[in-house]
Order: sequence, then structure tokens, then C-alpha cells
Amino acid sequence: MIDNIFRVIASWDIYWIEQVASLHNPFLDCIMISITHLGDWGMVWMGMIVGLFFYQKFRIQSSILLAGLCVNILLWEVILKHIFHRARPFETIDSIHLLVSPPITSSFPSGHASASVAFALLFTWLFSRKYPIITWIVCILACLIAFSRFYLQVHYPSDILVWIILGCLSAGIVMIGSM
Repeated sequence: MIDNIFRVIASWDIYWIEQVASLHNPFLDCIMISITHLGDWGMVWMGMIVGLFFYQKFRIQSSILLAGLCVNILLWEVILKHIFHRARPFETIDSIHLLVSPPITSSFPSGHASASVAFALLFTWLFSRKYPIITWIVCILACLIAFSRFYLQVHYPSDILVWIILGCLSAGIVMIGSM
């Protein structure tokens, strides 16, 4: 039963990788490479946290956002990254031409996706009422970073989907803990 589930997921992953590969063109490739680099080491999110911290009235919120990234990194990157050793798409599919430097860790989990989703959910929770436009921008950027990892074929789509869910769990843990 479990083997059948994994076979279905694998065939679904390959189908969508082939579909997205048909979208590749030099202009979109350049944009996706730039977007994915914003998510490297959570740079864009850490930059926003530091920027918010300098404003006295946002210190608590910036601390909550930082806690969300820390919970996300600890639970999913440090612990689960060492349990699952899924090869990346470019390691298993010969037709993939990698557009970025090959990541050295396994495909599962997608740290870019989970960190982006955790940050976007917490940001929405903290700022959506007073700053709805900025909140939309953060959410769109989080989605673009997650999609860029799939577009650039360094993650399977199932990696991204699972880690979106885990990013939500990270955000939820911090929300509950900060109440």
C-alpha cells in the first residue's frame, strides 16, 4: 500500500516537473533565479526582521517572526533533513539542466518553502489589519520563492507541498506560544 502511494507521488512529481520545464525561457529563468536567491538562508525574511526590529513599536512582532524562523529551522531543517535523504530531481532525471548551483543537502525538505510560508503566515497574523498591501506583497513573495525551487528543479513539487504544510505548523506553534 505504502509503495503504491510513493509510486503515485513519484509519477505525479515527474509529470509536473516535465510540465514546468516547458515554461523555461531565458527571461523567466533569470527572474526565478533571482527570486530563489532571496530565499537563500532566509535572507529576505531576516532582512525584514532586522528592519522591523529597529522600529521600537515593532520589536515584539520582529521577535515573533524570528521565533517562527527558528522553530522552522530547528524542527524541519535540523531534525527532518537528517532523517529523509531524498535525491533531488536533477540527480535522478537526466534531462534536467540545472540553472543554479546544486544544493548539497537532500531534496526533502524544502527549507525555502517552509521558511517562506512560516514567515508569511506569521506576518499576516501580525500585520494584515494595519498593513494589508505589505502583507499581500510578503505572501506573494513567499509563494514565488516556494515556486522558484520547483521551477528551478531543485525540489520535487511534493517536497514543496509537504513543507508548505510544515511551514504552517511552524507558524501555528509560534502563534500558540506567543498568546
